[in-house]
Amino acid sequence: MSRLKRSEVEPQEDHGFFGPGSVVWKVWGYPMAPTVGFQRAVVVEELDPPLVAAVHAAQGIYRRPCTRCDRTLRYFATVAFAGSRHVCKAAGVLVKVHSRAIGRLSYGGGTYDANGPASQLWIPLTGWHAVLYAYEKYGPGKLTAAKEREYWQACTVTAEQQTCSPNDIPPDRDGVRAYFERMRPQLSASPIARQAMHHLLKSELIQPPAPRWAQPVSLAAAKAQPIATVEQALRDELGVADVIACSSGTSALTLVLHTMGVDPDDEVVVPAYGCAPSANTVVGLAATPVFADIQPWTMVVDLEQVERAITGRTKAVVPAHMFSVMADTPALRRPARQHEVRLVEDSAVAQGAVQDGRAAGSRGDAGLFSFVQVKTFGTAGEGGAVVADDAALGRLVRSLRTTAGAAGGSSTTASGTTTA
Repeated sequence: MSRLKRSEVEPQEDHGFFGPGSVVWKVWGYPMAPTVGFQRAVVVEELDPPLVAAVHAAQGIYRRPCTRCDRTLRYFATVAFAGSRHVCKAAGVLVKVHSRAIGRLSYGGGTYDANGPASQLWIPLTGWHAVLYAYEKYGPGKLTAAKEREYWQACTVTAEQQTCSPNDIPPDRDGVRAYFERMRPQLSASPIARQAMHHLLKSELIQPPAPRWAQPVSLAAAKAQPIATVEQALRDELGVADVIACSSGTSALTLVLHTMGVDPDDEVVVPAYGCAPSANTVVGLAATPVFADIQPWTMVVDLEQVERAITGRTKAVVPAHMFSVMADTPALRRPARQHEVRLVEDSAVAQGAVQDGRAAGSRGDAGLFSFVQVKTFGTAGEGGAVVADDAALGRLVRSLRTTAGAAGGSSTTASGTTTA
């Protein structure tokens, strides 16, 4: 994706067909729209045999990939944000470009016409759906029913600018799903479709070229998509409000305790037997770890010992699951609520475990995972995650993770130079 020069920025006469405050500007202006959403759109499009036949015949995505992605994204953005005169002009140019895309299908027989109503309907619906999907999955979440109806009503503007009927744009999510179900039998993962999809999944086609000094930052941005995907997958699996990926289990616990307001002179109850960072992170926040003994036959913290360890200075209790045995988190909630202290479930070694129908990490005020090599979900390097069933707590943890120590904590610890 190329960068516009200042001289190339063209002032607009008006706010176009939508304008500030519209649901279109809200959704399409979200950072994931021009990255994950747009890439998802152009990849999914290739499943339509007429469309991929036209793409394959032109060879533009292979010969000039960045230019082709640039122009497609620019058209999407023009419809969403540009002035009305500019939108109409761009739509006319696009119809002329598509008028040359006529030929015979590579597979299955028949012909294709890029300006055909069916193809023109497929493009905006996959595009607008992909952007909304990215907004919901990796952004603020689902729109209200009223806002979603407004969103799909706005999509009819795209149809008005092209060669399909606005009446064919579904009015809501159910209608969009019904459209995709009708399309499903016609879609094909043909060899040219797979070739195009694999090619368009390369993140460098979507991201702008970076100077050498900025390439580490560009690489980090390229990794943002899988990180967001892992967070969403864990949210779905655990059924919680938020999951925040971080660099280690130690970082996860530090972020949680810092966000919960653990300060010097506070106490945090931790198991007398367990991984060292359970206590180290408390010390790192200048608070005092108070050790509660374990049950010798299970190796997890004893409920009665926790109750005895809680004092007026206790800010949190951190039970840990050990060796495939889960601490009695449901029972530990009682003294935590009674004394108004926070319960943090250390599930570093318990990914996938379930207790009384609830996943490990989801029973406390917060939970944490570790992805270092020796853990249940060990990776090739290091990693961790905070689990929050409180959306507000999740937002604070995410903010602290992003700003490292800017909120007042230790930037070294919060950014995760240690591992659990």
